[in-house]
Amino acid sequence: MYGLLLSVVATELIALAQEERFMGAAPAVLAVLHTWNARLGFHPHVHLLISAGGVADDGIEWHEAKASFLVPVKLLSKKIAQALQKAIAIKATRSELLKEIPAKAWKAKWCSFCVPYGT
Repeated sequence: MYGLLLSVVATELIALAQEERFMGAAPAVLAVLHTWNARLGFHPHVHLLISAGGVADDGIEWHEAKASFLVPVKLLSKKIAQALQKAIAIKATRSELLKEIPAKAWKAKWCSFCVPYGT
């Protein structure tokens, strides 16, 4: 499940960044999994370091980020939740895994938090 979480988060972020309205290119991404919060409570989440630009589809041209933010965090949060639910459903075809996750987890607002570094 942790590998799936890391993959979904990175995939959704890159897909949004590749849209012309945001960056129009694929950024470099380094993802790290944390499973605990500051109080040592179980809280799986992902931290990402993302380049402020990326390689265009031609594989040659470099595109800078177009705004002070890379992608809208509310949209990113929604896409991550939807993609993770879909990915779990696909992986869970032979088990009851998806049913073990409370429905409120999918109804809750997911939160992506992004800050530019070095500004």
